Amino acid sequence: VGGSVRSVVDARAGRRAATELRVARHLHGFGGACLSLVLVRIHTGRTHQIRVHLSAEGHPLAGDGLYGLGGDAAAAGCARTFLHAQRLRLEVQGGLLDASAPLAADLRPVVPTATA
Repeated sequence: VGGSVRSVVDARAGRRAATELRVARHLHGFGGACLSLVLVRIHTGRTHQIRVHLSAEGHPLAGDGLYGLGGDAAAAGCARTFLHAQRLRLEVQGGLLDASAPLAADLRPVVPTATA
């Protein structure tokens, strides 16, 4: 009780989870932290899917204390896990819900100040 439950990628016995990822830019954050701005499209909706797959591919989320390196958020210049849903498309009641959102205000300073 009270512990963290961590998921893993299990190619043999695990449930199928499909994630596409593309590195958009490599960045250098505060204090020289090496960061990647990654675009992700998920085709399934498994618990922690983005976090698990990005970590397995060598791009853990900045600030993710469970699957990544929690201290990376401070090095990246943000106070929380750097994860943002830029666009969401879902089939809902026979139609398509298509929503988009700008980068959250607390995450905006991280990308412009990082250098390519």
